[in-house]
Amino acid sequence: MPWTKRQLIESAFEEAGLATFAFDLTPEQLESACRRLDAMMAGLNQQGLQIGYNASSNPDPDQDSGLPDGAYEMVMAGLAIRLAPSYGKQISPDTKFTYQRGLDALKVQAAYPQNVPIPAGYPVGAGYKPIPGGYSEFVPQASDTLSAGETPLEFE
Repeated sequence: MPWTKRQLIESAFEEAGLATFAFDLTPEQLESACRRLDAMMAGLNQQGLQIGYNASSNPDPDQDSGLPDGAYEMVMAGLAIRLAPSYGKQISPDTKFTYQRGLDALKVQAAYPQNVPIPAGYPVGAGYKPIPGGYSEFVPQASDTLSAGETPLEFE
């Protein structure tokens, strides 16, 4: 489920102890929080954590955040940590722990590169495992079928 920036901001205010049932956000506060969210995500981007956040030059709280599902809690806790002092609130150690745990998880995920298949036609090296039924000096063309035993499965 994609979250909008408004949903992230409201969740951050709730985490900071400024729940929406007791504290109504003015448009100026919402815009300011949206700018802080953009700044926080730009800082993470600067550190090399590019997680797909939709930054914009004009803060729009109703814009889709573009974040992956695993990043919502970390972003919400981080924004709460940044917003709370402006409203005279203390952040709980649990919120700080949640932010740090989420940030560490994203850093670990970013540290391991994704597997990229070798394109067909590249020369094979000494460590390349030959395909059953013969050896080729080049990486074979990938097939569109999936072997399921004796007969291949075909996708249309």
